[in-house]
Amino acid sequence: MPVSSSWQRIDAWPAVHAPATLALLRPPAAADELESAQQSLGVRFSVDLRESLSCHNGVSEWTSLLPEQSPLGAADIAEHGRMCLAIASDHDGLVARPWDDEPWWHPLWVPGP
Repeated sequence: MPVSSSWQRIDAWPAVHAPATLALLRPPAAADELESAQQSLGVRFSVDLRESLSCHNGVSEWTSLLPEQSPLGAADIAEHGRMCLAIASDHDGLVARPWDDEPWWHPLWVPGP
């Protein structure tokens, strides 16, 4: 199922049951916003992530619309990714530890929307 179809289904529920929550979803990200976020992190977003951000560029304020966390917009993804890289580099988190098979953070990881 395409990401845009999933967003249509997600949008349909709050449209009926929680219109104030639906109103917190930002409009689609502009192409220059996507490009700026990707350049900032030095990665290319996956097709699915770009499609998701082309439906909604995150939320205007925190909401429990999706489990775990509010969806992030392109600029928020870049900011969160830069923060994680800074924390990881300060604490050698970019290196896998012998008792673990992955680092705390990796430069190619992108925070989810």
